[in-house]
Amino acid sequence: MNVIICLTRKSRDLPSSLYTQGYQLEYIGPKFTNRAGEEIHPDLSIKGHSESTLLLVDCKSGGLKPLQALRYSKLVPEDIVSAGVTSLDSKGLIVDVTFAGTAKAAPKLLEAESKGNYGLPIVIFNQILLQKLGPGKFKNPNLEGLFSKGIVFSKKCPTGFYPFSPDDSRAHILTEIAPVLFEMHRKESEFSEEDLLKAAHPFYDNFDDVERNQLKGRLGSILSEIPQEEAYRWVLTKQNHKWMIDPQMSAQKLQKAIQEYIELVDYKDKQTNLIDIFARQSP
Repeated sequence: MNVIICLTRKSRDLPSSLYTQGYQLEYIGPKFTNRAGEEIHPDLSIKGHSESTLLLVDCKSGGLKPLQALRYSKLVPEDIVSAGVTSLDSKGLIVDVTFAGTAKAAPKLLEAESKGNYGLPIVIFNQILLQKLGPGKFKNPNLEGLFSKGIVFSKKCPTGFYPFSPDDSRAHILTEIAPVLFEMHRKESEFSEEDLLKAAHPFYDNFDDVERNQLKGRLGSILSEIPQEEAYRWVLTKQNHKWMIDPQMSAQKLQKAIQEYIELVDYKDKQTNLIDIFARQSP
């Protein structure tokens, strides 16, 4: 997801291929239904005013579900307009959908497209090159040309555009949030989940309402678990829907406690995952 978002940003060191063609990120995680009442949930919605094109991107780490691909393949501008998921005018609107994945996911994605013949383009990133593979084509000829030729990344794409999702582990989310917690402590500030997310997520304002609420709920749950651990109950307190870190606590003590707690939940989550794996393998 970070690779695709990168293309919509102006940058000297990284490719800005979509930005230079007039595209901009509109929503992250939009969820809507088509006129048949079927749910559509891409990861990114990118609009191109000059080309009257809406590019929906579904990022995949593995294969794709046939029903999901079929719904995407049937999308028409009227579905988009009736759902109100873009500011673009419906007149002459082109709706392009693509699946994006890493080189590891490529075989499964291409196999699924071959079996289902959905006609949707698949773009694959191999750490250096982002390029369209397979027979599917973009409706917009400029997008087709851009991704068919391929986009070269001469430097590693940063992960800060989309640092974490509601589905990421507790340890990963806390690791990304920790610098913001330290800054709030330094300023002796009260803060909410939304305050933390706005500071940690560069494109928080681009989130769909559903995605935003899921993130706030996930972060709130993670923060609420910290005082439940006897050894860390002093780290955070909450009053009137606002969190607070004791300003008398030293920065070193706070950093040590957060790091230890991250290691603790990481260990617990890995143990839980192992138990789940063994349970599935049991006869």
